[in-house]
Amino acid sequence: MDKNQLDNAIRCGQEFLASYAGPKAGTRPYQLLERLFENATRRTGPDTFEFTWKDIAEPADHEDEGKQLKRNLSTAIQRWAGHTDALSELAIDSGSSCIPVIEQLTQGAGAGIMNRYIIRTAPARSDLQCDKADIPAGYIRYTLEMVDGPNWVGRLVNGLAAKGWVWRSMIGTIVAAVTCACFMIYLGLLALVLEKTAFGLIKALIDVLIVLAALYFTFSPLYYCVTRRIIKASFLMTPLDLQSTQLEYVETGQKHSSGRPIRQFRLVSYSATCQLCKARVEIENGRWRMWGRLVGRCDYNPQEHVYSFDYTTRLGRLIYPEYIMLADTGYCSKINDEKLPSASSANDTNFRDSQGLTAEGCVADVQNGG
Repeated sequence: MDKNQLDNAIRCGQEFLASYAGPKAGTRPYQLLERLFENATRRTGPDTFEFTWKDIAEPADHEDEGKQLKRNLSTAIQRWAGHTDALSELAIDSGSSCIPVIEQLTQGAGAGIMNRYIIRTAPARSDLQCDKADIPAGYIRYTLEMVDGPNWVGRLVNGLAAKGWVWRSMIGTIVAAVTCACFMIYLGLLALVLEKTAFGLIKALIDVLIVLAALYFTFSPLYYCVTRRIIKASFLMTPLDLQSTQLEYVETGQKHSSGRPIRQFRLVSYSATCQLCKARVEIENGRWRMWGRLVGRCDYNPQEHVYSFDYTTRLGRLIYPEYIMLADTGYCSKINDEKLPSASSANDTNFRDSQGLTAEGCVADVQNGG
């Protein structure tokens, strides 16, 4: 392993931690990662960094013999593995070709023999990334993160591959659900004929609607995920500490005997940085004219700062034209640390010229509070 390569990888890890704004940023595992990479910069070995929990422990960590630190270290390593794509993007943007990987090197065997860990380099996943220099003007780049520690509902689906008995069971379950729905509709129509009282008719129809709704909300996510390849995951699958997650149906690299690719369900989270206010952009279901599509919504202004979303290119663009013009003129970079101009300021020709706002439609929308 080349020393400069490891130095670049460690620097990449530090830059990622400094800029990471995910929902778990600032928690103990991420604080431990910051300490770990800081220690790695002071390593004595020229081309490797091996450590035990004692090498990164602080005086307070010895009070419980490092039990809490060990748990946090295990969690940190697990979460770090979910940031491979984001690290790859950062490495490629900085002209590097490797990212830092944290692994357990040896297993302790008691009697004072501790687990040993290592930071090594791994190739950046350039095949999945869009170079920052190649991103078209006005577009944002989404970053994928694997969902760490999904709840029990998410664990039932996450990593489930559509092959063998799993695939047959999935098809059979969906067919059974559709059959049951058809049967309930038949019972509802039958009730229209047999029920003699208004109360009995209403009760029968309510029972049918409840069963149909339960079937729809239980099985429709799997159907839509298979047909659309990605959907917004149900709140039942989303951990409480995450605002939004997505359920993907992606290829595993294997194939069925027929030649069709084998796919699996994967619980992930896509996010980006808003061009206008630099807040975090999360994926949500579109509304109105964007109905049926996934869109990116800014956490700071989710009603207005709305972006398109394509999980294959991982790019998105502002949807509302007035904000597209703002982003294209570079105006957004001038207001990140300031308040938006008042309507009177937006109407002032001198102000508009000084800010580079030459598009009349853009000015009009700012005037109207758009």
